[in-house]
Amino acid sequence: MVMEKQAVDKISKEVIILSATKIASEIEGVSSVKEVKVSKHKDDLSLDILVNVFLGVKIPQIAWDIQNAVQSALFQLIQIEIKKIDIHIEGVDLLKEGQ
Repeated sequence: MVMEKQAVDKISKEVIILSATKIASEIEGVSSVKEVKVSKHKDDLSLDILVNVFLGVKIPQIAWDIQNAVQSALFQLIQIEIKKIDIHIEGVDLLKEGQ
């Protein structure tokens, strides 16, 4: 899908950040979302999502899960395809007691 420049300009970066943060935080194994950065290059949007994960998760799988969930949900929400989503693992947290 080719993005229209007007569509990209109308979508607030804050809406994208809040949505991506919520979506990523709901992925099993993510302990917290530290930051979401939105970059616009010409008419393409890209995201950098910085997360902490729980000890023992498979990092390639969790990165894939975050990318897919964010891409799919944002497309449904704003009808714009995100060109690139990079996942950065910032830290690893121990599981809380009882988990």
